[in-house]
Amino acid sequence: MADFVDETRRPLAPPKADPVVSRRKFGVAYLVLAAIVGAAVGLIVVLSTRNDTTTTRTADFSAWSPTQPDGTARTREIGTKVATGYRLENGHQLVGVLGGPMEFPRVGGPIKVAALLIGAGNAGVTTENVGAAFPNAGIFYQLVGRKPPDGQIEGTPTAVRGALLFREVLELALYTFHYQPQADHIV
Repeated sequence: MADFVDETRRPLAPPKADPVVSRRKFGVAYLVLAAIVGAAVGLIVVLSTRNDTTTTRTADFSAWSPTQPDGTARTREIGTKVATGYRLENGHQLVGVLGGPMEFPRVGGPIKVAALLIGAGNAGVTTENVGAAFPNAGIFYQLVGRKPPDGQIEGTPTAVRGALLFREVLELALYTFHYQPQADHIV
């Protein structure tokens, strides 16, 4: 017997069936998406038109408030108040705080700070992102220790003392931004 060769073409893979899409499933999906968008728009409208007076009440922020009018006198009062609350282990004040306008003090007269360069990155990395800020109503604080001649903090530097100093700086910033709302930068 002779072998017969079938020469009809056959596909390599069986053809896939066309997907059956239900109109009902798409309708439900669109309805759910429309409800989410509507809820988001409604939430934005409610939150943007809400009159929240709790953020303007001074009594909620601190029992203390400065007595001096706005300006350098008030800045100095805030610096004095915050500085007296931070002490070294020996009972001495951690640092003295001198506050004033955004000027760098020097012997020949102060130099007005016109721009601040702000670097963002990791220590030891040579390439950093640097931005510039232009203060309109900035406040410049100097934190000065009691150790002469250059005003260092007395005693041996420790991580605890560094954390305490950081906390003092943060408290200075919070009081300043709250009681001097015109301040746009603090150095």
